[in-house]
Amino acid sequence: MLDKIQAFVSLAGNLNFSRTADELYTSQSTVSKHIAALEK
Repeated sequence: MLDKIQAFVSLAGNLNFSRTADELYTSQSTVSKHIAALEK
């Protein structure tokens, strides 16, 4: 769960999925999945 919140906070700051993925050393699709999971 913490990784999902970290992705959300990073995305809120960057406003860019690609930049967030680079910052978290993960893929853009993983960031998208984390955000989708939080939306549920």
